[in-house]
Amino acid sequence: MTIDSRTRLGAALALLLAVVTAATVLIAPAERAEAANAAEFDPGYIISDERFFDYNSMSVAEIQAFLADKEPACTSNPIYPCLKNYVGQTNSRAAAGAGHCTAYDSYGTESAATIIYRVSQACRINAQVLLVMLQKEQGFITSNAPTAYMYQRAMGYACPDNAPCDSKYFGFFNQVYSAAWQLRQYTLKPGSWSYRIGANDILYKPVPNTCDPQRARVNIQNQATANLYIYTPYVPNSAALANLYGVGDNCSSYGNRNFWRYFSDWFGSPTSAGPRQINAEYAVQGGANGPLGLPTSSYITIPQNGGGLGRAYNGGSIYWTGSTGAAPVYGNILTYYFRFGGAAGELQWPNTRIYPMAAGDVAGQGQSYSSGMTVYTSPAGTYRVVGAIRGAYWAAGAATATTGFPQAEASCAGALCSQKFGGGVVYGTGQATAGYQFVPAVIDAGYVKAGGPSGAVGLPTSAASIASSGAAQGFAKASIYAGSGLDAQVVRDEIRSAYWGVGGSGSWLGWPTSAQSCAAGSCTQSFQNGVISIKQGTAGASISSPAIDTAAQGLGSPTSAVQPVGSAGIARAYEKGSVYLRAGASTAYAVSGEIRSRYFANGGATGALGWPTSVTVSGSTTTVGFERGAITSPRAGVSYLVSGAVNTAYVALGGATGSPGPATSEASRISSNGGGIGQAFTAASIYQRDGVTTAFPVSGEIRTRYFSGGGAAGALAWPTSQVITSAANGGGTAQSFTGGSIYQSGSGAFAVTGATRDAYWARGGSDGTLGWPTSEMTCTPTLCTQKFQKATIQWSLAGGAVVV
Repeated sequence: MTIDSRTRLGAALALLLAVVTAATVLIAPAERAEAANAAEFDPGYIISDERFFDYNSMSVAEIQAFLADKEPACTSNPIYPCLKNYVGQTNSRAAAGAGHCTAYDSYGTESAATIIYRVSQACRINAQVLLVMLQKEQGFITSNAPTAYMYQRAMGYACPDNAPCDSKYFGFFNQVYSAAWQLRQYTLKPGSWSYRIGANDILYKPVPNTCDPQRARVNIQNQATANLYIYTPYVPNSAALANLYGVGDNCSSYGNRNFWRYFSDWFGSPTSAGPRQINAEYAVQGGANGPLGLPTSSYITIPQNGGGLGRAYNGGSIYWTGSTGAAPVYGNILTYYFRFGGAAGELQWPNTRIYPMAAGDVAGQGQSYSSGMTVYTSPAGTYRVVGAIRGAYWAAGAATATTGFPQAEASCAGALCSQKFGGGVVYGTGQATAGYQFVPAVIDAGYVKAGGPSGAVGLPTSAASIASSGAAQGFAKASIYAGSGLDAQVVRDEIRSAYWGVGGSGSWLGWPTSAQSCAAGSCTQSFQNGVISIKQGTAGASISSPAIDTAAQGLGSPTSAVQPVGSAGIARAYEKGSVYLRAGASTAYAVSGEIRSRYFANGGATGALGWPTSVTVSGSTTTVGFERGAITSPRAGVSYLVSGAVNTAYVALGGATGSPGPATSEASRISSNGGGIGQAFTAASIYQRDGVTTAFPVSGEIRTRYFSGGGAAGALAWPTSQVITSAANGGGTAQSFTGGSIYQSGSGAFAVTGATRDAYWARGGSDGTLGWPTSEMTCTPTLCTQKFQKATIQWSLAGGAVVV
């Protein structure tokens, strides 16, 4: 049922036509395509402006074919034929003014298809809209037996609710042209009618009625939908939509529902994907309660950059294209986006929502577009990242703790472009992404010092390699390295080739510590563990280690290059020895003569002894300490190896420079008293009993007394403790053994054994009432006696030990 916006049809007639429509049009089984889905019906967006005003959608032939398809069973009626057979009188109409219908020049008599087509062209209304209106008003398109009533009121035009239809608008041509003219009138003066874009209260059906509520709040989203409501001012209720091809309840109306349903069934969705997706995105963003707020415009066609739609809201905009979908732009990013022309500008269409970004402890926002991205942070503001620079930025990880956020716009000088970020700079030339690389700040410092892109090193040619130990990056004519805690240094030419030849920063040389220095035809560059030198006229480069050179004094000429030994250090061979530098150490140590021979026999630096850690020279004796042992050589052809638990005890006492002094023998096997090993040193001997993991040194007067009793092979057997010092009773030292103890004081060193020791310990030993021993034990056939500072202990077989 349709109306002029200012007039309405009587209630009785409205009810009658509603029933007729339901009975003869809505539920005719043969006509139900059932393509429409009521869940997709949006009362605020029934048809898009794009489809409503697409006046080139159908030709005359296509309209004629459509009519024939919809009226296959129509019988011939010469007075009121089906539309496919209709030919009627038309009359010319003058142009209605700028933006309105253009002139219609009558051909005299014209077919229904021709009339529909020519009216569509004159008033720029989609012929499909006119066909659907003919159907939803009178069921005209599918009727097999049209009536005079239907031809008189074909479009329901000028049939108000409160008066009869105005007969001067009767007739097929008159109705079609007048309805199209009126739709164009609504469009030209959108503020002059009852319904317009925005929030509207719309009746469910004509009043008076008993419906509760009588009206629905409808947010009309575009002019074409507003036109439909001005023409037919009722919104379908839930009952009408629940039975899309039938009748609802006593509060249902069907005009706009049927328009949407027929259009969907016959011509596909009446709404374009753009507005639908914009609406869906608007809902995702929270609608009017979200960051966008209320809409402030209809859907606006933007023809630039491939074309699409946009809609403005109080707090932002949503843009849509078929390839990007719908995406909102708002806040600080929107302001910046508009600076560069929005969707019509160089960034083009947004293809993502605004998303959070973080670089270290700095948070920001980003958004991607067809031709770039924008990034916003509170400290720095908003900047574009576009073209090949964007590719390099993303390849480097985009906003991470390493790359950071943009700090400035990109700048170009000729083909050369760069852009600064929190963690470095992207440099490149031309448009190819491969020509751009991110240079981290630690590398960029050395790059700028070397002249940057226009300097001697050229443009970056590879991505930076970043690790906890440092960063490195390749450039056209050099490489730049920045070790952890070190300044960035340029490595180039033959020195770079030699550096790469040994493994670069991952090799024993480590990171460069100085720039290349050249004088008198020679160039050198220092690294953490060595120096690379090149000399004009000499092939290749020389690689040396200052620490090794210092330790090699007196060893003659080198017989090898500096070489890595596994991953733990480097070494170099000379005529009279070898020099080793352990990784992380600053001092190298020489190993020569018999010590080197013995060292090699034990596997060298990768063997049981490990890397040398010290060199001690005492007179003609040299001792080299290793990670897990020591070797002493008192003269040519002789060497003594210290290892295992003996070496642990040796090192604890200071090794060759400590109290034991250099070794004076090999560790030897002692089979007595359960077995073990012992080794002699200048001022001590160290013993390890079998089955015990700890070795104990014996030195001084205690060692002299120990030796006098046969040492480990004697009655005292193996030491079981370190030397203990006590200040009690005048002071002294003591050491325990498996067969007794030796006490050394001002009176000398004496052994206390057996039951006598038990009685001595029972009275506190050297700290007790007896004091220190002052003699060795003496025995007769029946009695043994030992004197102490304050008493004597006598022992007999019959009486045991007695303190006297």
